[in-house]
Amino acid sequence: YAHIGTTISEKYTTSIEYKAYNSPNGAFYNAQEIGLRLAYDDSEYLGDYSVNPYVLWVWEVAGTTSPSIYYGGPDMNQHQYVEVGLGKTFVIIASETAPVKLNVPLTIGMSFDGYYLDSNDGTQQLGYVDLGAILSMPLPNMAAAGMGNWEVYGGVDVLWLNGHYIKVDANGDKEWGFAGKVGARITF
Repeated sequence: YAHIGTTISEKYTTSIEYKAYNSPNGAFYNAQEIGLRLAYDDSEYLGDYSVNPYVLWVWEVAGTTSPSIYYGGPDMNQHQYVEVGLGKTFVIIASETAPVKLNVPLTIGMSFDGYYLDSNDGTQQLGYVDLGAILSMPLPNMAAAGMGNWEVYGGVDVLWLNGHYIKVDANGDKEWGFAGKVGARITF
């Protein structure tokens, strides 16, 4: 995964993203994607109620993530994925050096040409909806030691899955799922 971004104006930022999905044991097909993200800083107009919306358009450039091929479908074409999202961040514990924040992101994943499929292998426009809750806190000692700006985070996402092949279990019975995440990120 690689991500390069820049501010193009006072309110807009853009980034180019590259992702490679590889499966050493062949559980899924290898695929590569390039995405373009455009985000808007709405804080000037909404103040404390800003949600910083964004849109992400992704093109598969090699291989495919289309699940149709796993179930005997014919599809090895590259597809496009569109994501729209927003998020609200709340300061839970105010601190000059290590504030604890809660981010509540909402993401909607969509397909316009087969990225997500219905039961007849036709395009399913709405693939999923994801609502999360993520706690984060900076590690100020790392920055003071000249090691960059570190942040630790952890949270949970609730997902509603709509595509025929993206159900939670093998029988395709469940449309709801939960995902936990814990990690650290560093910026220079």
